[in-house]
Amino acid sequence: MKNFIQNLKKATTTIILMTATFGVQAQDYATSYSSDMNGKCAGCMIQDAEQALGSDFTKAAVIKTSVSKKDSYIYQSFGFSNEGLKGSTVTMIVGGSYWDLVYTAWLGGLNIQTYNDGALTSQTVMAWDLTLNAFGGKSDMYELSFTATEEYDEVRMVLNGGIASTLHLLNVYGLYHSSSSLPVSWLYVNAHSEDNNVAIQWATATEINNDFFSVEMSLDGTNFETIDEVKGAGNSSTTSTYKSIVPAANMTRYFRIRQNDFNGKNTYSQTIAVAPANSISNMNVFQSAGVLNIRFEQEADSQVSVVVSDINGRIISNTTMNAYNGSNSIVLQDVPVQAQAIYVVTLASAQGNQSQKFFAR
Repeated sequence: MKNFIQNLKKATTTIILMTATFGVQAQDYATSYSSDMNGKCAGCMIQDAEQALGSDFTKAAVIKTSVSKKDSYIYQSFGFSNEGLKGSTVTMIVGGSYWDLVYTAWLGGLNIQTYNDGALTSQTVMAWDLTLNAFGGKSDMYELSFTATEEYDEVRMVLNGGIASTLHLLNVYGLYHSSSSLPVSWLYVNAHSEDNNVAIQWATATEINNDFFSVEMSLDGTNFETIDEVKGAGNSSTTSTYKSIVPAANMTRYFRIRQNDFNGKNTYSQTIAVAPANSISNMNVFQSAGVLNIRFEQEADSQVSVVVSDINGRIISNTTMNAYNGSNSIVLQDVPVQAQAIYVVTLASAQGNQSQKFFAR
């Protein structure tokens, strides 16, 4: 209770701070509502419930209960289009007397519950879980907020009647939750060549309810398939790094990381493109009397396909030979080229390819 009262007393000193930061964080506003009451709540009512939807806080829904009826209650539920995550901050903009809000919350006259898929979550929002701050410089409007400990898609505000309630009328101007508490906070996703493979690496700053990562690959940047899975950290507030090794290829491919929650939901990282590493360089072609001398450098030992084609793409020679890390020289005898014509020599390996034209003599 001491902490709760201290938070309340700070309300008037935090108006400038709250005004300065309001709207900076991404916010998801209530989009639907429902209400009900028990049979003892004679005279209880809810007016203009739709006024609490959206981001317009100039109009309010009104929840009214019966002070004289013990065990009576009335509630107003507000739903969100995007599910709230564990760790999200839920904020309700309410109006009324400052001390009525304090004592009603402390005595149990105001209960706040969270639901997910129609079921009550295990979180119990107590008075000491709530923070109250002045809203927008108003003397009768406050931000009543708490941190969710479970996933939710509905927040229910319950007003109880009887002696516990010093507040029999509550104005609700709106509700929202922060959408900045993502299940994974990505630091980076990148790739680099490693031996004859590609190393996909990524890191997270925080993880919430994260089961595992799926490494996905695409040839066109649109249609992806899973090629690897890596276990996640679950819940973490420190930097976590991950790595997946995939074979190299002689084509451009696209990769992304899919994060999978324990509840089956997922989010995606950015997509990165990985071009083939070109291990063939400094290529030169010399030709004389049907003999081709092809010189080049390569970064690894591998077989190299040597293809000679004419200017129209017709292949006139196709040979596979061994090449080695460093400088290489390949001599092809009796290549059927015609004088005064242009030809193309293409060298191709698993790591890349390179082509060069030459003029036959």
